[in-house]
Amino acid sequence: MNKKFRVSLVWFFFFVTCVLVATYLIFMTNALTGTPTNKVTSRVVMELAQEIVKQKRPTPTQSSNFYAIVSRAYYETTHIEKNVYILSTSTLEKVLANLVLEDEAYGREIKQPRGEEYWDSIEKPFSPGASSGVRYVIGNDFAHGVQAPPRYGSEEYLSALAEVKRISQLRNADQIAAINFWGGVPGTVSPAGIWQNRLYEITKKYNLTDKEYSYAQMVLAESVADAFMECWGVKYTYWTKRPDMVDKSIETAMPNPPFPSYVSGHSTVSFTAATVLARLFPGDAHVFFDDAEEAMNSRLWAGIHFPFDNMAGKKLGMEVGSAVILKLDLQSMR
Repeated sequence: MNKKFRVSLVWFFFFVTCVLVATYLIFMTNALTGTPTNKVTSRVVMELAQEIVKQKRPTPTQSSNFYAIVSRAYYETTHIEKNVYILSTSTLEKVLANLVLEDEAYGREIKQPRGEEYWDSIEKPFSPGASSGVRYVIGNDFAHGVQAPPRYGSEEYLSALAEVKRISQLRNADQIAAINFWGGVPGTVSPAGIWQNRLYEITKKYNLTDKEYSYAQMVLAESVADAFMECWGVKYTYWTKRPDMVDKSIETAMPNPPFPSYVSGHSTVSFTAATVLARLFPGDAHVFFDDAEEAMNSRLWAGIHFPFDNMAGKKLGMEVGSAVILKLDLQSMR
């Protein structure tokens, strides 16, 4: 296993063992507020992790790795039904800080290409070395089918650029609401956290046990983290400009994220999430895929992605999701 994640996991499991306290109640006192809650404990721990992400503002890939480590540690530590655990905030903050330092170290090894056709910004690019991390499920030998984007300045490229401009000029209130909902910018729970929230909201009706929910939570978190690493590998292969970097007249509905455009991260991780969750909860497959479509389209509506970014991300996301299903032999939970 890559030293980066081996150190994080070993260090994290050690401290989790030190700070977890079993109380043998079916419900618990909320770890943050002390107020009673009827949430399964694994969800409460995830909400604690989300609060830390909002406060510390890690990059999307750092957030997804953080959620994956937290959910795996919880699942591996809490197999006994009705056990309840309270997790230390300071422990989680140290884990995230360690992940950020390691991620930044990997990023220093990446050289940014120069030229008119490449993404460039005064902002430091987010997590350029993220694809070096060890995959949680699919393995680092995973071979995706993503092709190179249209050539800069080609007829296909310029047609896609014109489409972004046309759609941005027709932006309506519903689309703006979707842009804001799926934003996932630093200071929020991040895209990976948004999908954790969708899992919770959609599956509440099933009254899953803590063991069941913690498994679904872990599979989702690890799948999305894998999808981010695959996506980031493509982004920092092609270094594609954002649409308004080419056509300054395009008005975006949100600031450009500080990383290259191709492929779309939201499209990739959303279709990975939808593919995996549809397998676990087939009765809600249409909801998950509708969510993924909206998340993908929100990036085009916002003016920050080309249509080809989105479609390639969708393809990559479904490939990662299918690989997770096969690797874990996922079966329906309800």
